[in-house]
Amino acid sequence: MGTVFKKQVTRPLPTGAELFTRKGERFARWKDKHGRTRTAPVTVGKDGADRILTESPYYVAKYRDGAGIV
Repeated sequence: MGTVFKKQVTRPLPTGAELFTRKGERFARWKDKHGRTRTAPVTVGKDGADRILTESPYYVAKYRDGAGIV
């Protein structure tokens, strides 16, 4: 059986991002290079720094054969 999905990746906090809390969850709000306001959840990276959680632009396929090998 196979599945196709997009991974979630973390990226550094954008320059000028404003951190805020909504329903107990932390978010960052910033303006992108086109001037649009963007919002993304914030998580803590391995080094302890704040990072935004985004969806990868690429699709990933995962396949498990009849023997159960991925």
